[in-house]
Amino acid sequence: MYNPSLMLCIACGSLGLPAKHYKGSIALEALLLIASIFGAFLNLLLGGVLFIVFVVYCVWRLASKYEACGSCNAAQLIPANSPMAQQLINRTNPNS
Repeated sequence: MYNPSLMLCIACGSLGLPAKHYKGSIALEALLLIASIFGAFLNLLLGGVLFIVFVVYCVWRLASKYEACGSCNAAQLIPANSPMAQQLINRTNPNS
């Protein structure tokens, strides 16, 4: 009996809980925030434009969240209790 939240990665064959991943970079997000703060000191319009870019980038990163394999970071996951996963598991572990 498998935990319903367990996933099988068809890229590497790993069985486990998925990890949450975000597209983009946290470093770029921080850079945009710092640039918008310093831009506001130099020129209010420049700071405002950079802040809008920062907000759009943050929203895009949050919207692009996906679950990936904890071992290889591939997004090719299927539920461990699905028929295809059961076939793959039984093929690689015939004694279990």
